[in-house]
Amino acid sequence: MTDEQKELEREKYFTFIYVKARNSRGQLLKQNQANRALIEDSHMPLELFLEAVKQDKFASQFLWQDLPADKKDSKILEQDLRTLAQAALTNRNFGASEANLSLARSVLGAGFSESDLIDAYRTRRVVLTAPTAEERQHWQELDEDAQKLRWMNATTPQLKQEVRDGYADRRAQAAQAEADRAFAAKQESETGVSYPPLPDHLPEFLAKRFGNQRLDRNFLVKKADRDAYRFLHQKFGVVAVEERLRGIR
Repeated sequence: MTDEQKELEREKYFTFIYVKARNSRGQLLKQNQANRALIEDSHMPLELFLEAVKQDKFASQFLWQDLPADKKDSKILEQDLRTLAQAALTNRNFGASEANLSLARSVLGAGFSESDLIDAYRTRRVVLTAPTAEERQHWQELDEDAQKLRWMNATTPQLKQEVRDGYADRRAQAAQAEADRAFAAKQESETGVSYPPLPDHLPEFLAKRFGNQRLDRNFLVKKADRDAYRFLHQKFGVVAVEERLRGIR
């Protein structure tokens, strides 16, 4: 057998193991270097290995993962629809349409979480359409109902404190929502435009003014002036700079 044939057989062996191996909980082996090294060290025939990993003691040395959710499962589909609706309600910048559901599942897989979806939206891994007027109206009605319920069950001191806190919270939420909308608009405006990646340290032009230091959030918040921002925006794009400020990249 040639070296090439040996390598093909070896990769075939690993492929079968990753596809067929299950522990006592029905989980799959994670495909990573650590597991691969352990499999190689075991020097076990395929069938023997598949039987061995069913024993908890032997299986405990490996890293495992749950089986991916089945997109065709109606219960998972209903769960994903509820998750999308809750994420839309929380974020308020995208809707719970069928198109958004399909896109979210295609990128994140079935059974995604609310936090994963919102994070993917903010980092532009998924570009979701805006909520409809009906959705915005529904959310406003939910907010009003929740507020009425709190007022009905609150004491007078609690009501006074809630009025104070609510005003501050609403201002903060409105500011965050407006920032997210503005950021999404910037991302859309730069779609299809190719910029070089934003470096980890100041480019030469800025290093002459500010010294050789990291181009991080601390620099952007505390040291960068209008000219520095103008240079970075023109050179690397507004979105990349904004993402660095938000801690995304």
